[in-house]
Amino acid sequence: MPVTLEFVNKGIKENAIIPNNGESLTLDGSLLTKSNVSLNSISSTVTFNINIINNLDEQFVYNVTIDIPLEDEQNSIYNGSVIKEITNISNPNFLKIK
Repeated sequence: MPVTLEFVNKGIKENAIIPNNGESLTLDGSLLTKSNVSLNSISSTVTFNINIINNLDEQFVYNVTIDIPLEDEQNSIYNGSVIKEITNISNPNFLKIK
């Protein structure tokens, strides 16, 4: 079952002035370019838990931390998105909590 995550970059730059050149304002990575934010000055990590309850009512949790790339061979967040596919998790350490 695939999991799709989307997130919003907050607090990267405050009080930036974007010139109004007649273009509509698009809330994607192009704002970083217009605000003169370089990719090497920011980073992105997503952390979440996977919670599983099996048919024996046992509960397990797995903490996932993923460093999100800001660019790949085809795109960068300047274009609005980057895709990272994780097809295997080596040695998942599910912690039994119940």
